[in-house]
Amino acid sequence: MERNANFIFVGVIALFGLISLGVFAFWLGKYGSNEDKFQSYRTYVSESVAGLKASSPVRLKGIDVGFVEEVRIDGENPERIQIDFKVEKNTPIKTDSIIVLNSQGIAGIGYLEIKGGTNGSPFLSAVDKSERPVLLSKPSMISVITDKAELILSHIDKTVLKIDQLVSERNIQNTTTSLENLSLISSELKNNRHDITSLVKGAIVLEENTNQTLKDFSSVAQKSDTVLEETKALAKESTELIREIKKADSVGKLNATIENSNQAIEEGKELIREGKVLIKSLQESPSDLLFKSKPSKPGPDELD
Repeated sequence: MERNANFIFVGVIALFGLISLGVFAFWLGKYGSNEDKFQSYRTYVSESVAGLKASSPVRLKGIDVGFVEEVRIDGENPERIQIDFKVEKNTPIKTDSIIVLNSQGIAGIGYLEIKGGTNGSPFLSAVDKSERPVLLSKPSMISVITDKAELILSHIDKTVLKIDQLVSERNIQNTTTSLENLSLISSELKNNRHDITSLVKGAIVLEENTNQTLKDFSSVAQKSDTVLEETKALAKESTELIREIKKADSVGKLNATIENSNQAIEEGKELIREGKVLIKSLQESPSDLLFKSKPSKPGPDELD
């Protein structure tokens, strides 16, 4: 019985070895013997690569176009992961293509997804002549969601802390005191509402009087402006008159005018005197005006 068990164990080991040899032969036949059909590439990621391993598929629009060769920590920067992979040479890897780490399901097997790459962009292998052209990577959706969730949780923690501070015993007591003070103020306002009404009415009357006073001041200011303008005009005319008087020609005319005025005054006085004599004569003898002859003055030839 024990001998048969040993035979069974040996048979299982031999069967496992044959299966492993077959898998290796299949891999060798698919990839190992067709090295010239693949192009080597490299990319770097900063997120977790859980589920990704050597031989994980590389896909373009859901189609397997290559496989992962090696996944390891970058020797120059320990904060990122270096991933070497190969894709078929006829795969259109462009300069604007990117690598995204995906997984089948939330915690399934990881694989690399090639995205982007416009038709007019050149091939990456034609621009980067190195043995392994470097393809840029982009964070996966799971990584973005995880980072956002951590940020949201951080904000939630801060919000909860502020709420705890807000509803502390001290703040509750302060709020209660404030409400009591508001109630007291409301009661006082209610008791003195008549005084407040009178005060408001007085303020309205004061406002009306103030507005009227401002209107009166405005009117006075306008009249003052008018008087000021007239005064300026009078001062201007006086200046012009003084300027004219100061001229010699004007002074002569002024003196002649004064002399003529004096002569006219004297003639007027003489005329008044003659009038008085005539009136007096008429009063004494009104008939002399018609019948009395006045001796004529002798001529030049009659004065002998």
